[in-house]
Amino acid sequence: MRLVAVQMNIVEGNPAENLDTLREMLETAKIKGNEFVCLPELINTGYNWNAIRAVDEDSCNAFVDELGNLARKYSISLVGGSIAEADGDLRFNTSYIFSPEGDVIGKYRKAHLFSVIDEDRYFAEGADPVVVDIDGVKVGVAICYDLRFPELFRRMILDGAEIIALPAQWPLKRAHIWRTLSIARAIENQCVFLAVNRAGIDRNVEEYGLSLIVNPWGSVIADAKGSGACIISAEYDLSEVEKAREAVPALRERRPDVYRLDWEIAGEITPENPEDG
Repeated sequence: MRLVAVQMNIVEGNPAENLDTLREMLETAKIKGNEFVCLPELINTGYNWNAIRAVDEDSCNAFVDELGNLARKYSISLVGGSIAEADGDLRFNTSYIFSPEGDVIGKYRKAHLFSVIDEDRYFAEGADPVVVDIDGVKVGVAICYDLRFPELFRRMILDGAEIIALPAQWPLKRAHIWRTLSIARAIENQCVFLAVNRAGIDRNVEEYGLSLIVNPWGSVIADAKGSGACIISAEYDLSEVEKAREAVPALRERRPDVYRLDWEIAGEITPENPEDG
């Protein structure tokens, strides 16, 4: 499978222009079938709070349809970055996942909202980790700030994930954290990790970039190396995931009875019974 990260610039509050940018990048890169493609975070609105408040269900559905059309046109498996999604009066930071036929096969709503920039004031929290099956490959999705919370990734791995995609808008002033945690998530979960950042500069303050693809051994197999718009890709034999897990059976040798943080312990701490611990 060819793994593809689209590091695209995002114009705040202009979904039509962002779709045009995406179409042009995919066409220029000659994207084709048997590819797994991931886009950055909030590709319809960017972090423009007025635009996020103005989003409605009809505009969201139309944007999702356009992403599905692109997945179908190029016969690609697509993690459509994330969009500002309207659900009644609520707004979610949501990633839609598409099959090569253009069908929505899953969606993930960002669980951890970055209070430092008031994200928690504008979005509601998601609560359900997502792992989907794409042509026999299990794929999990997280979004940006989720990267700092390893429990979410371990949950996806326990649900069978072999690839994890992370759309983001992560500023370069914290680039060392971005890169370190992306590599750590790949190593500790023995998975392929796509950390896909947006390109460019936002409000003349934050610079972004440095998307990367990491294999289960922690080796970076594709690296944007800069903040400009680009597409990075890597051919990868996904049977290597299982080989890495067999060579170092860390997932099999976990001790959830010691950690007391694992929902698979029947009758122990659960989200419904937090006082048990």
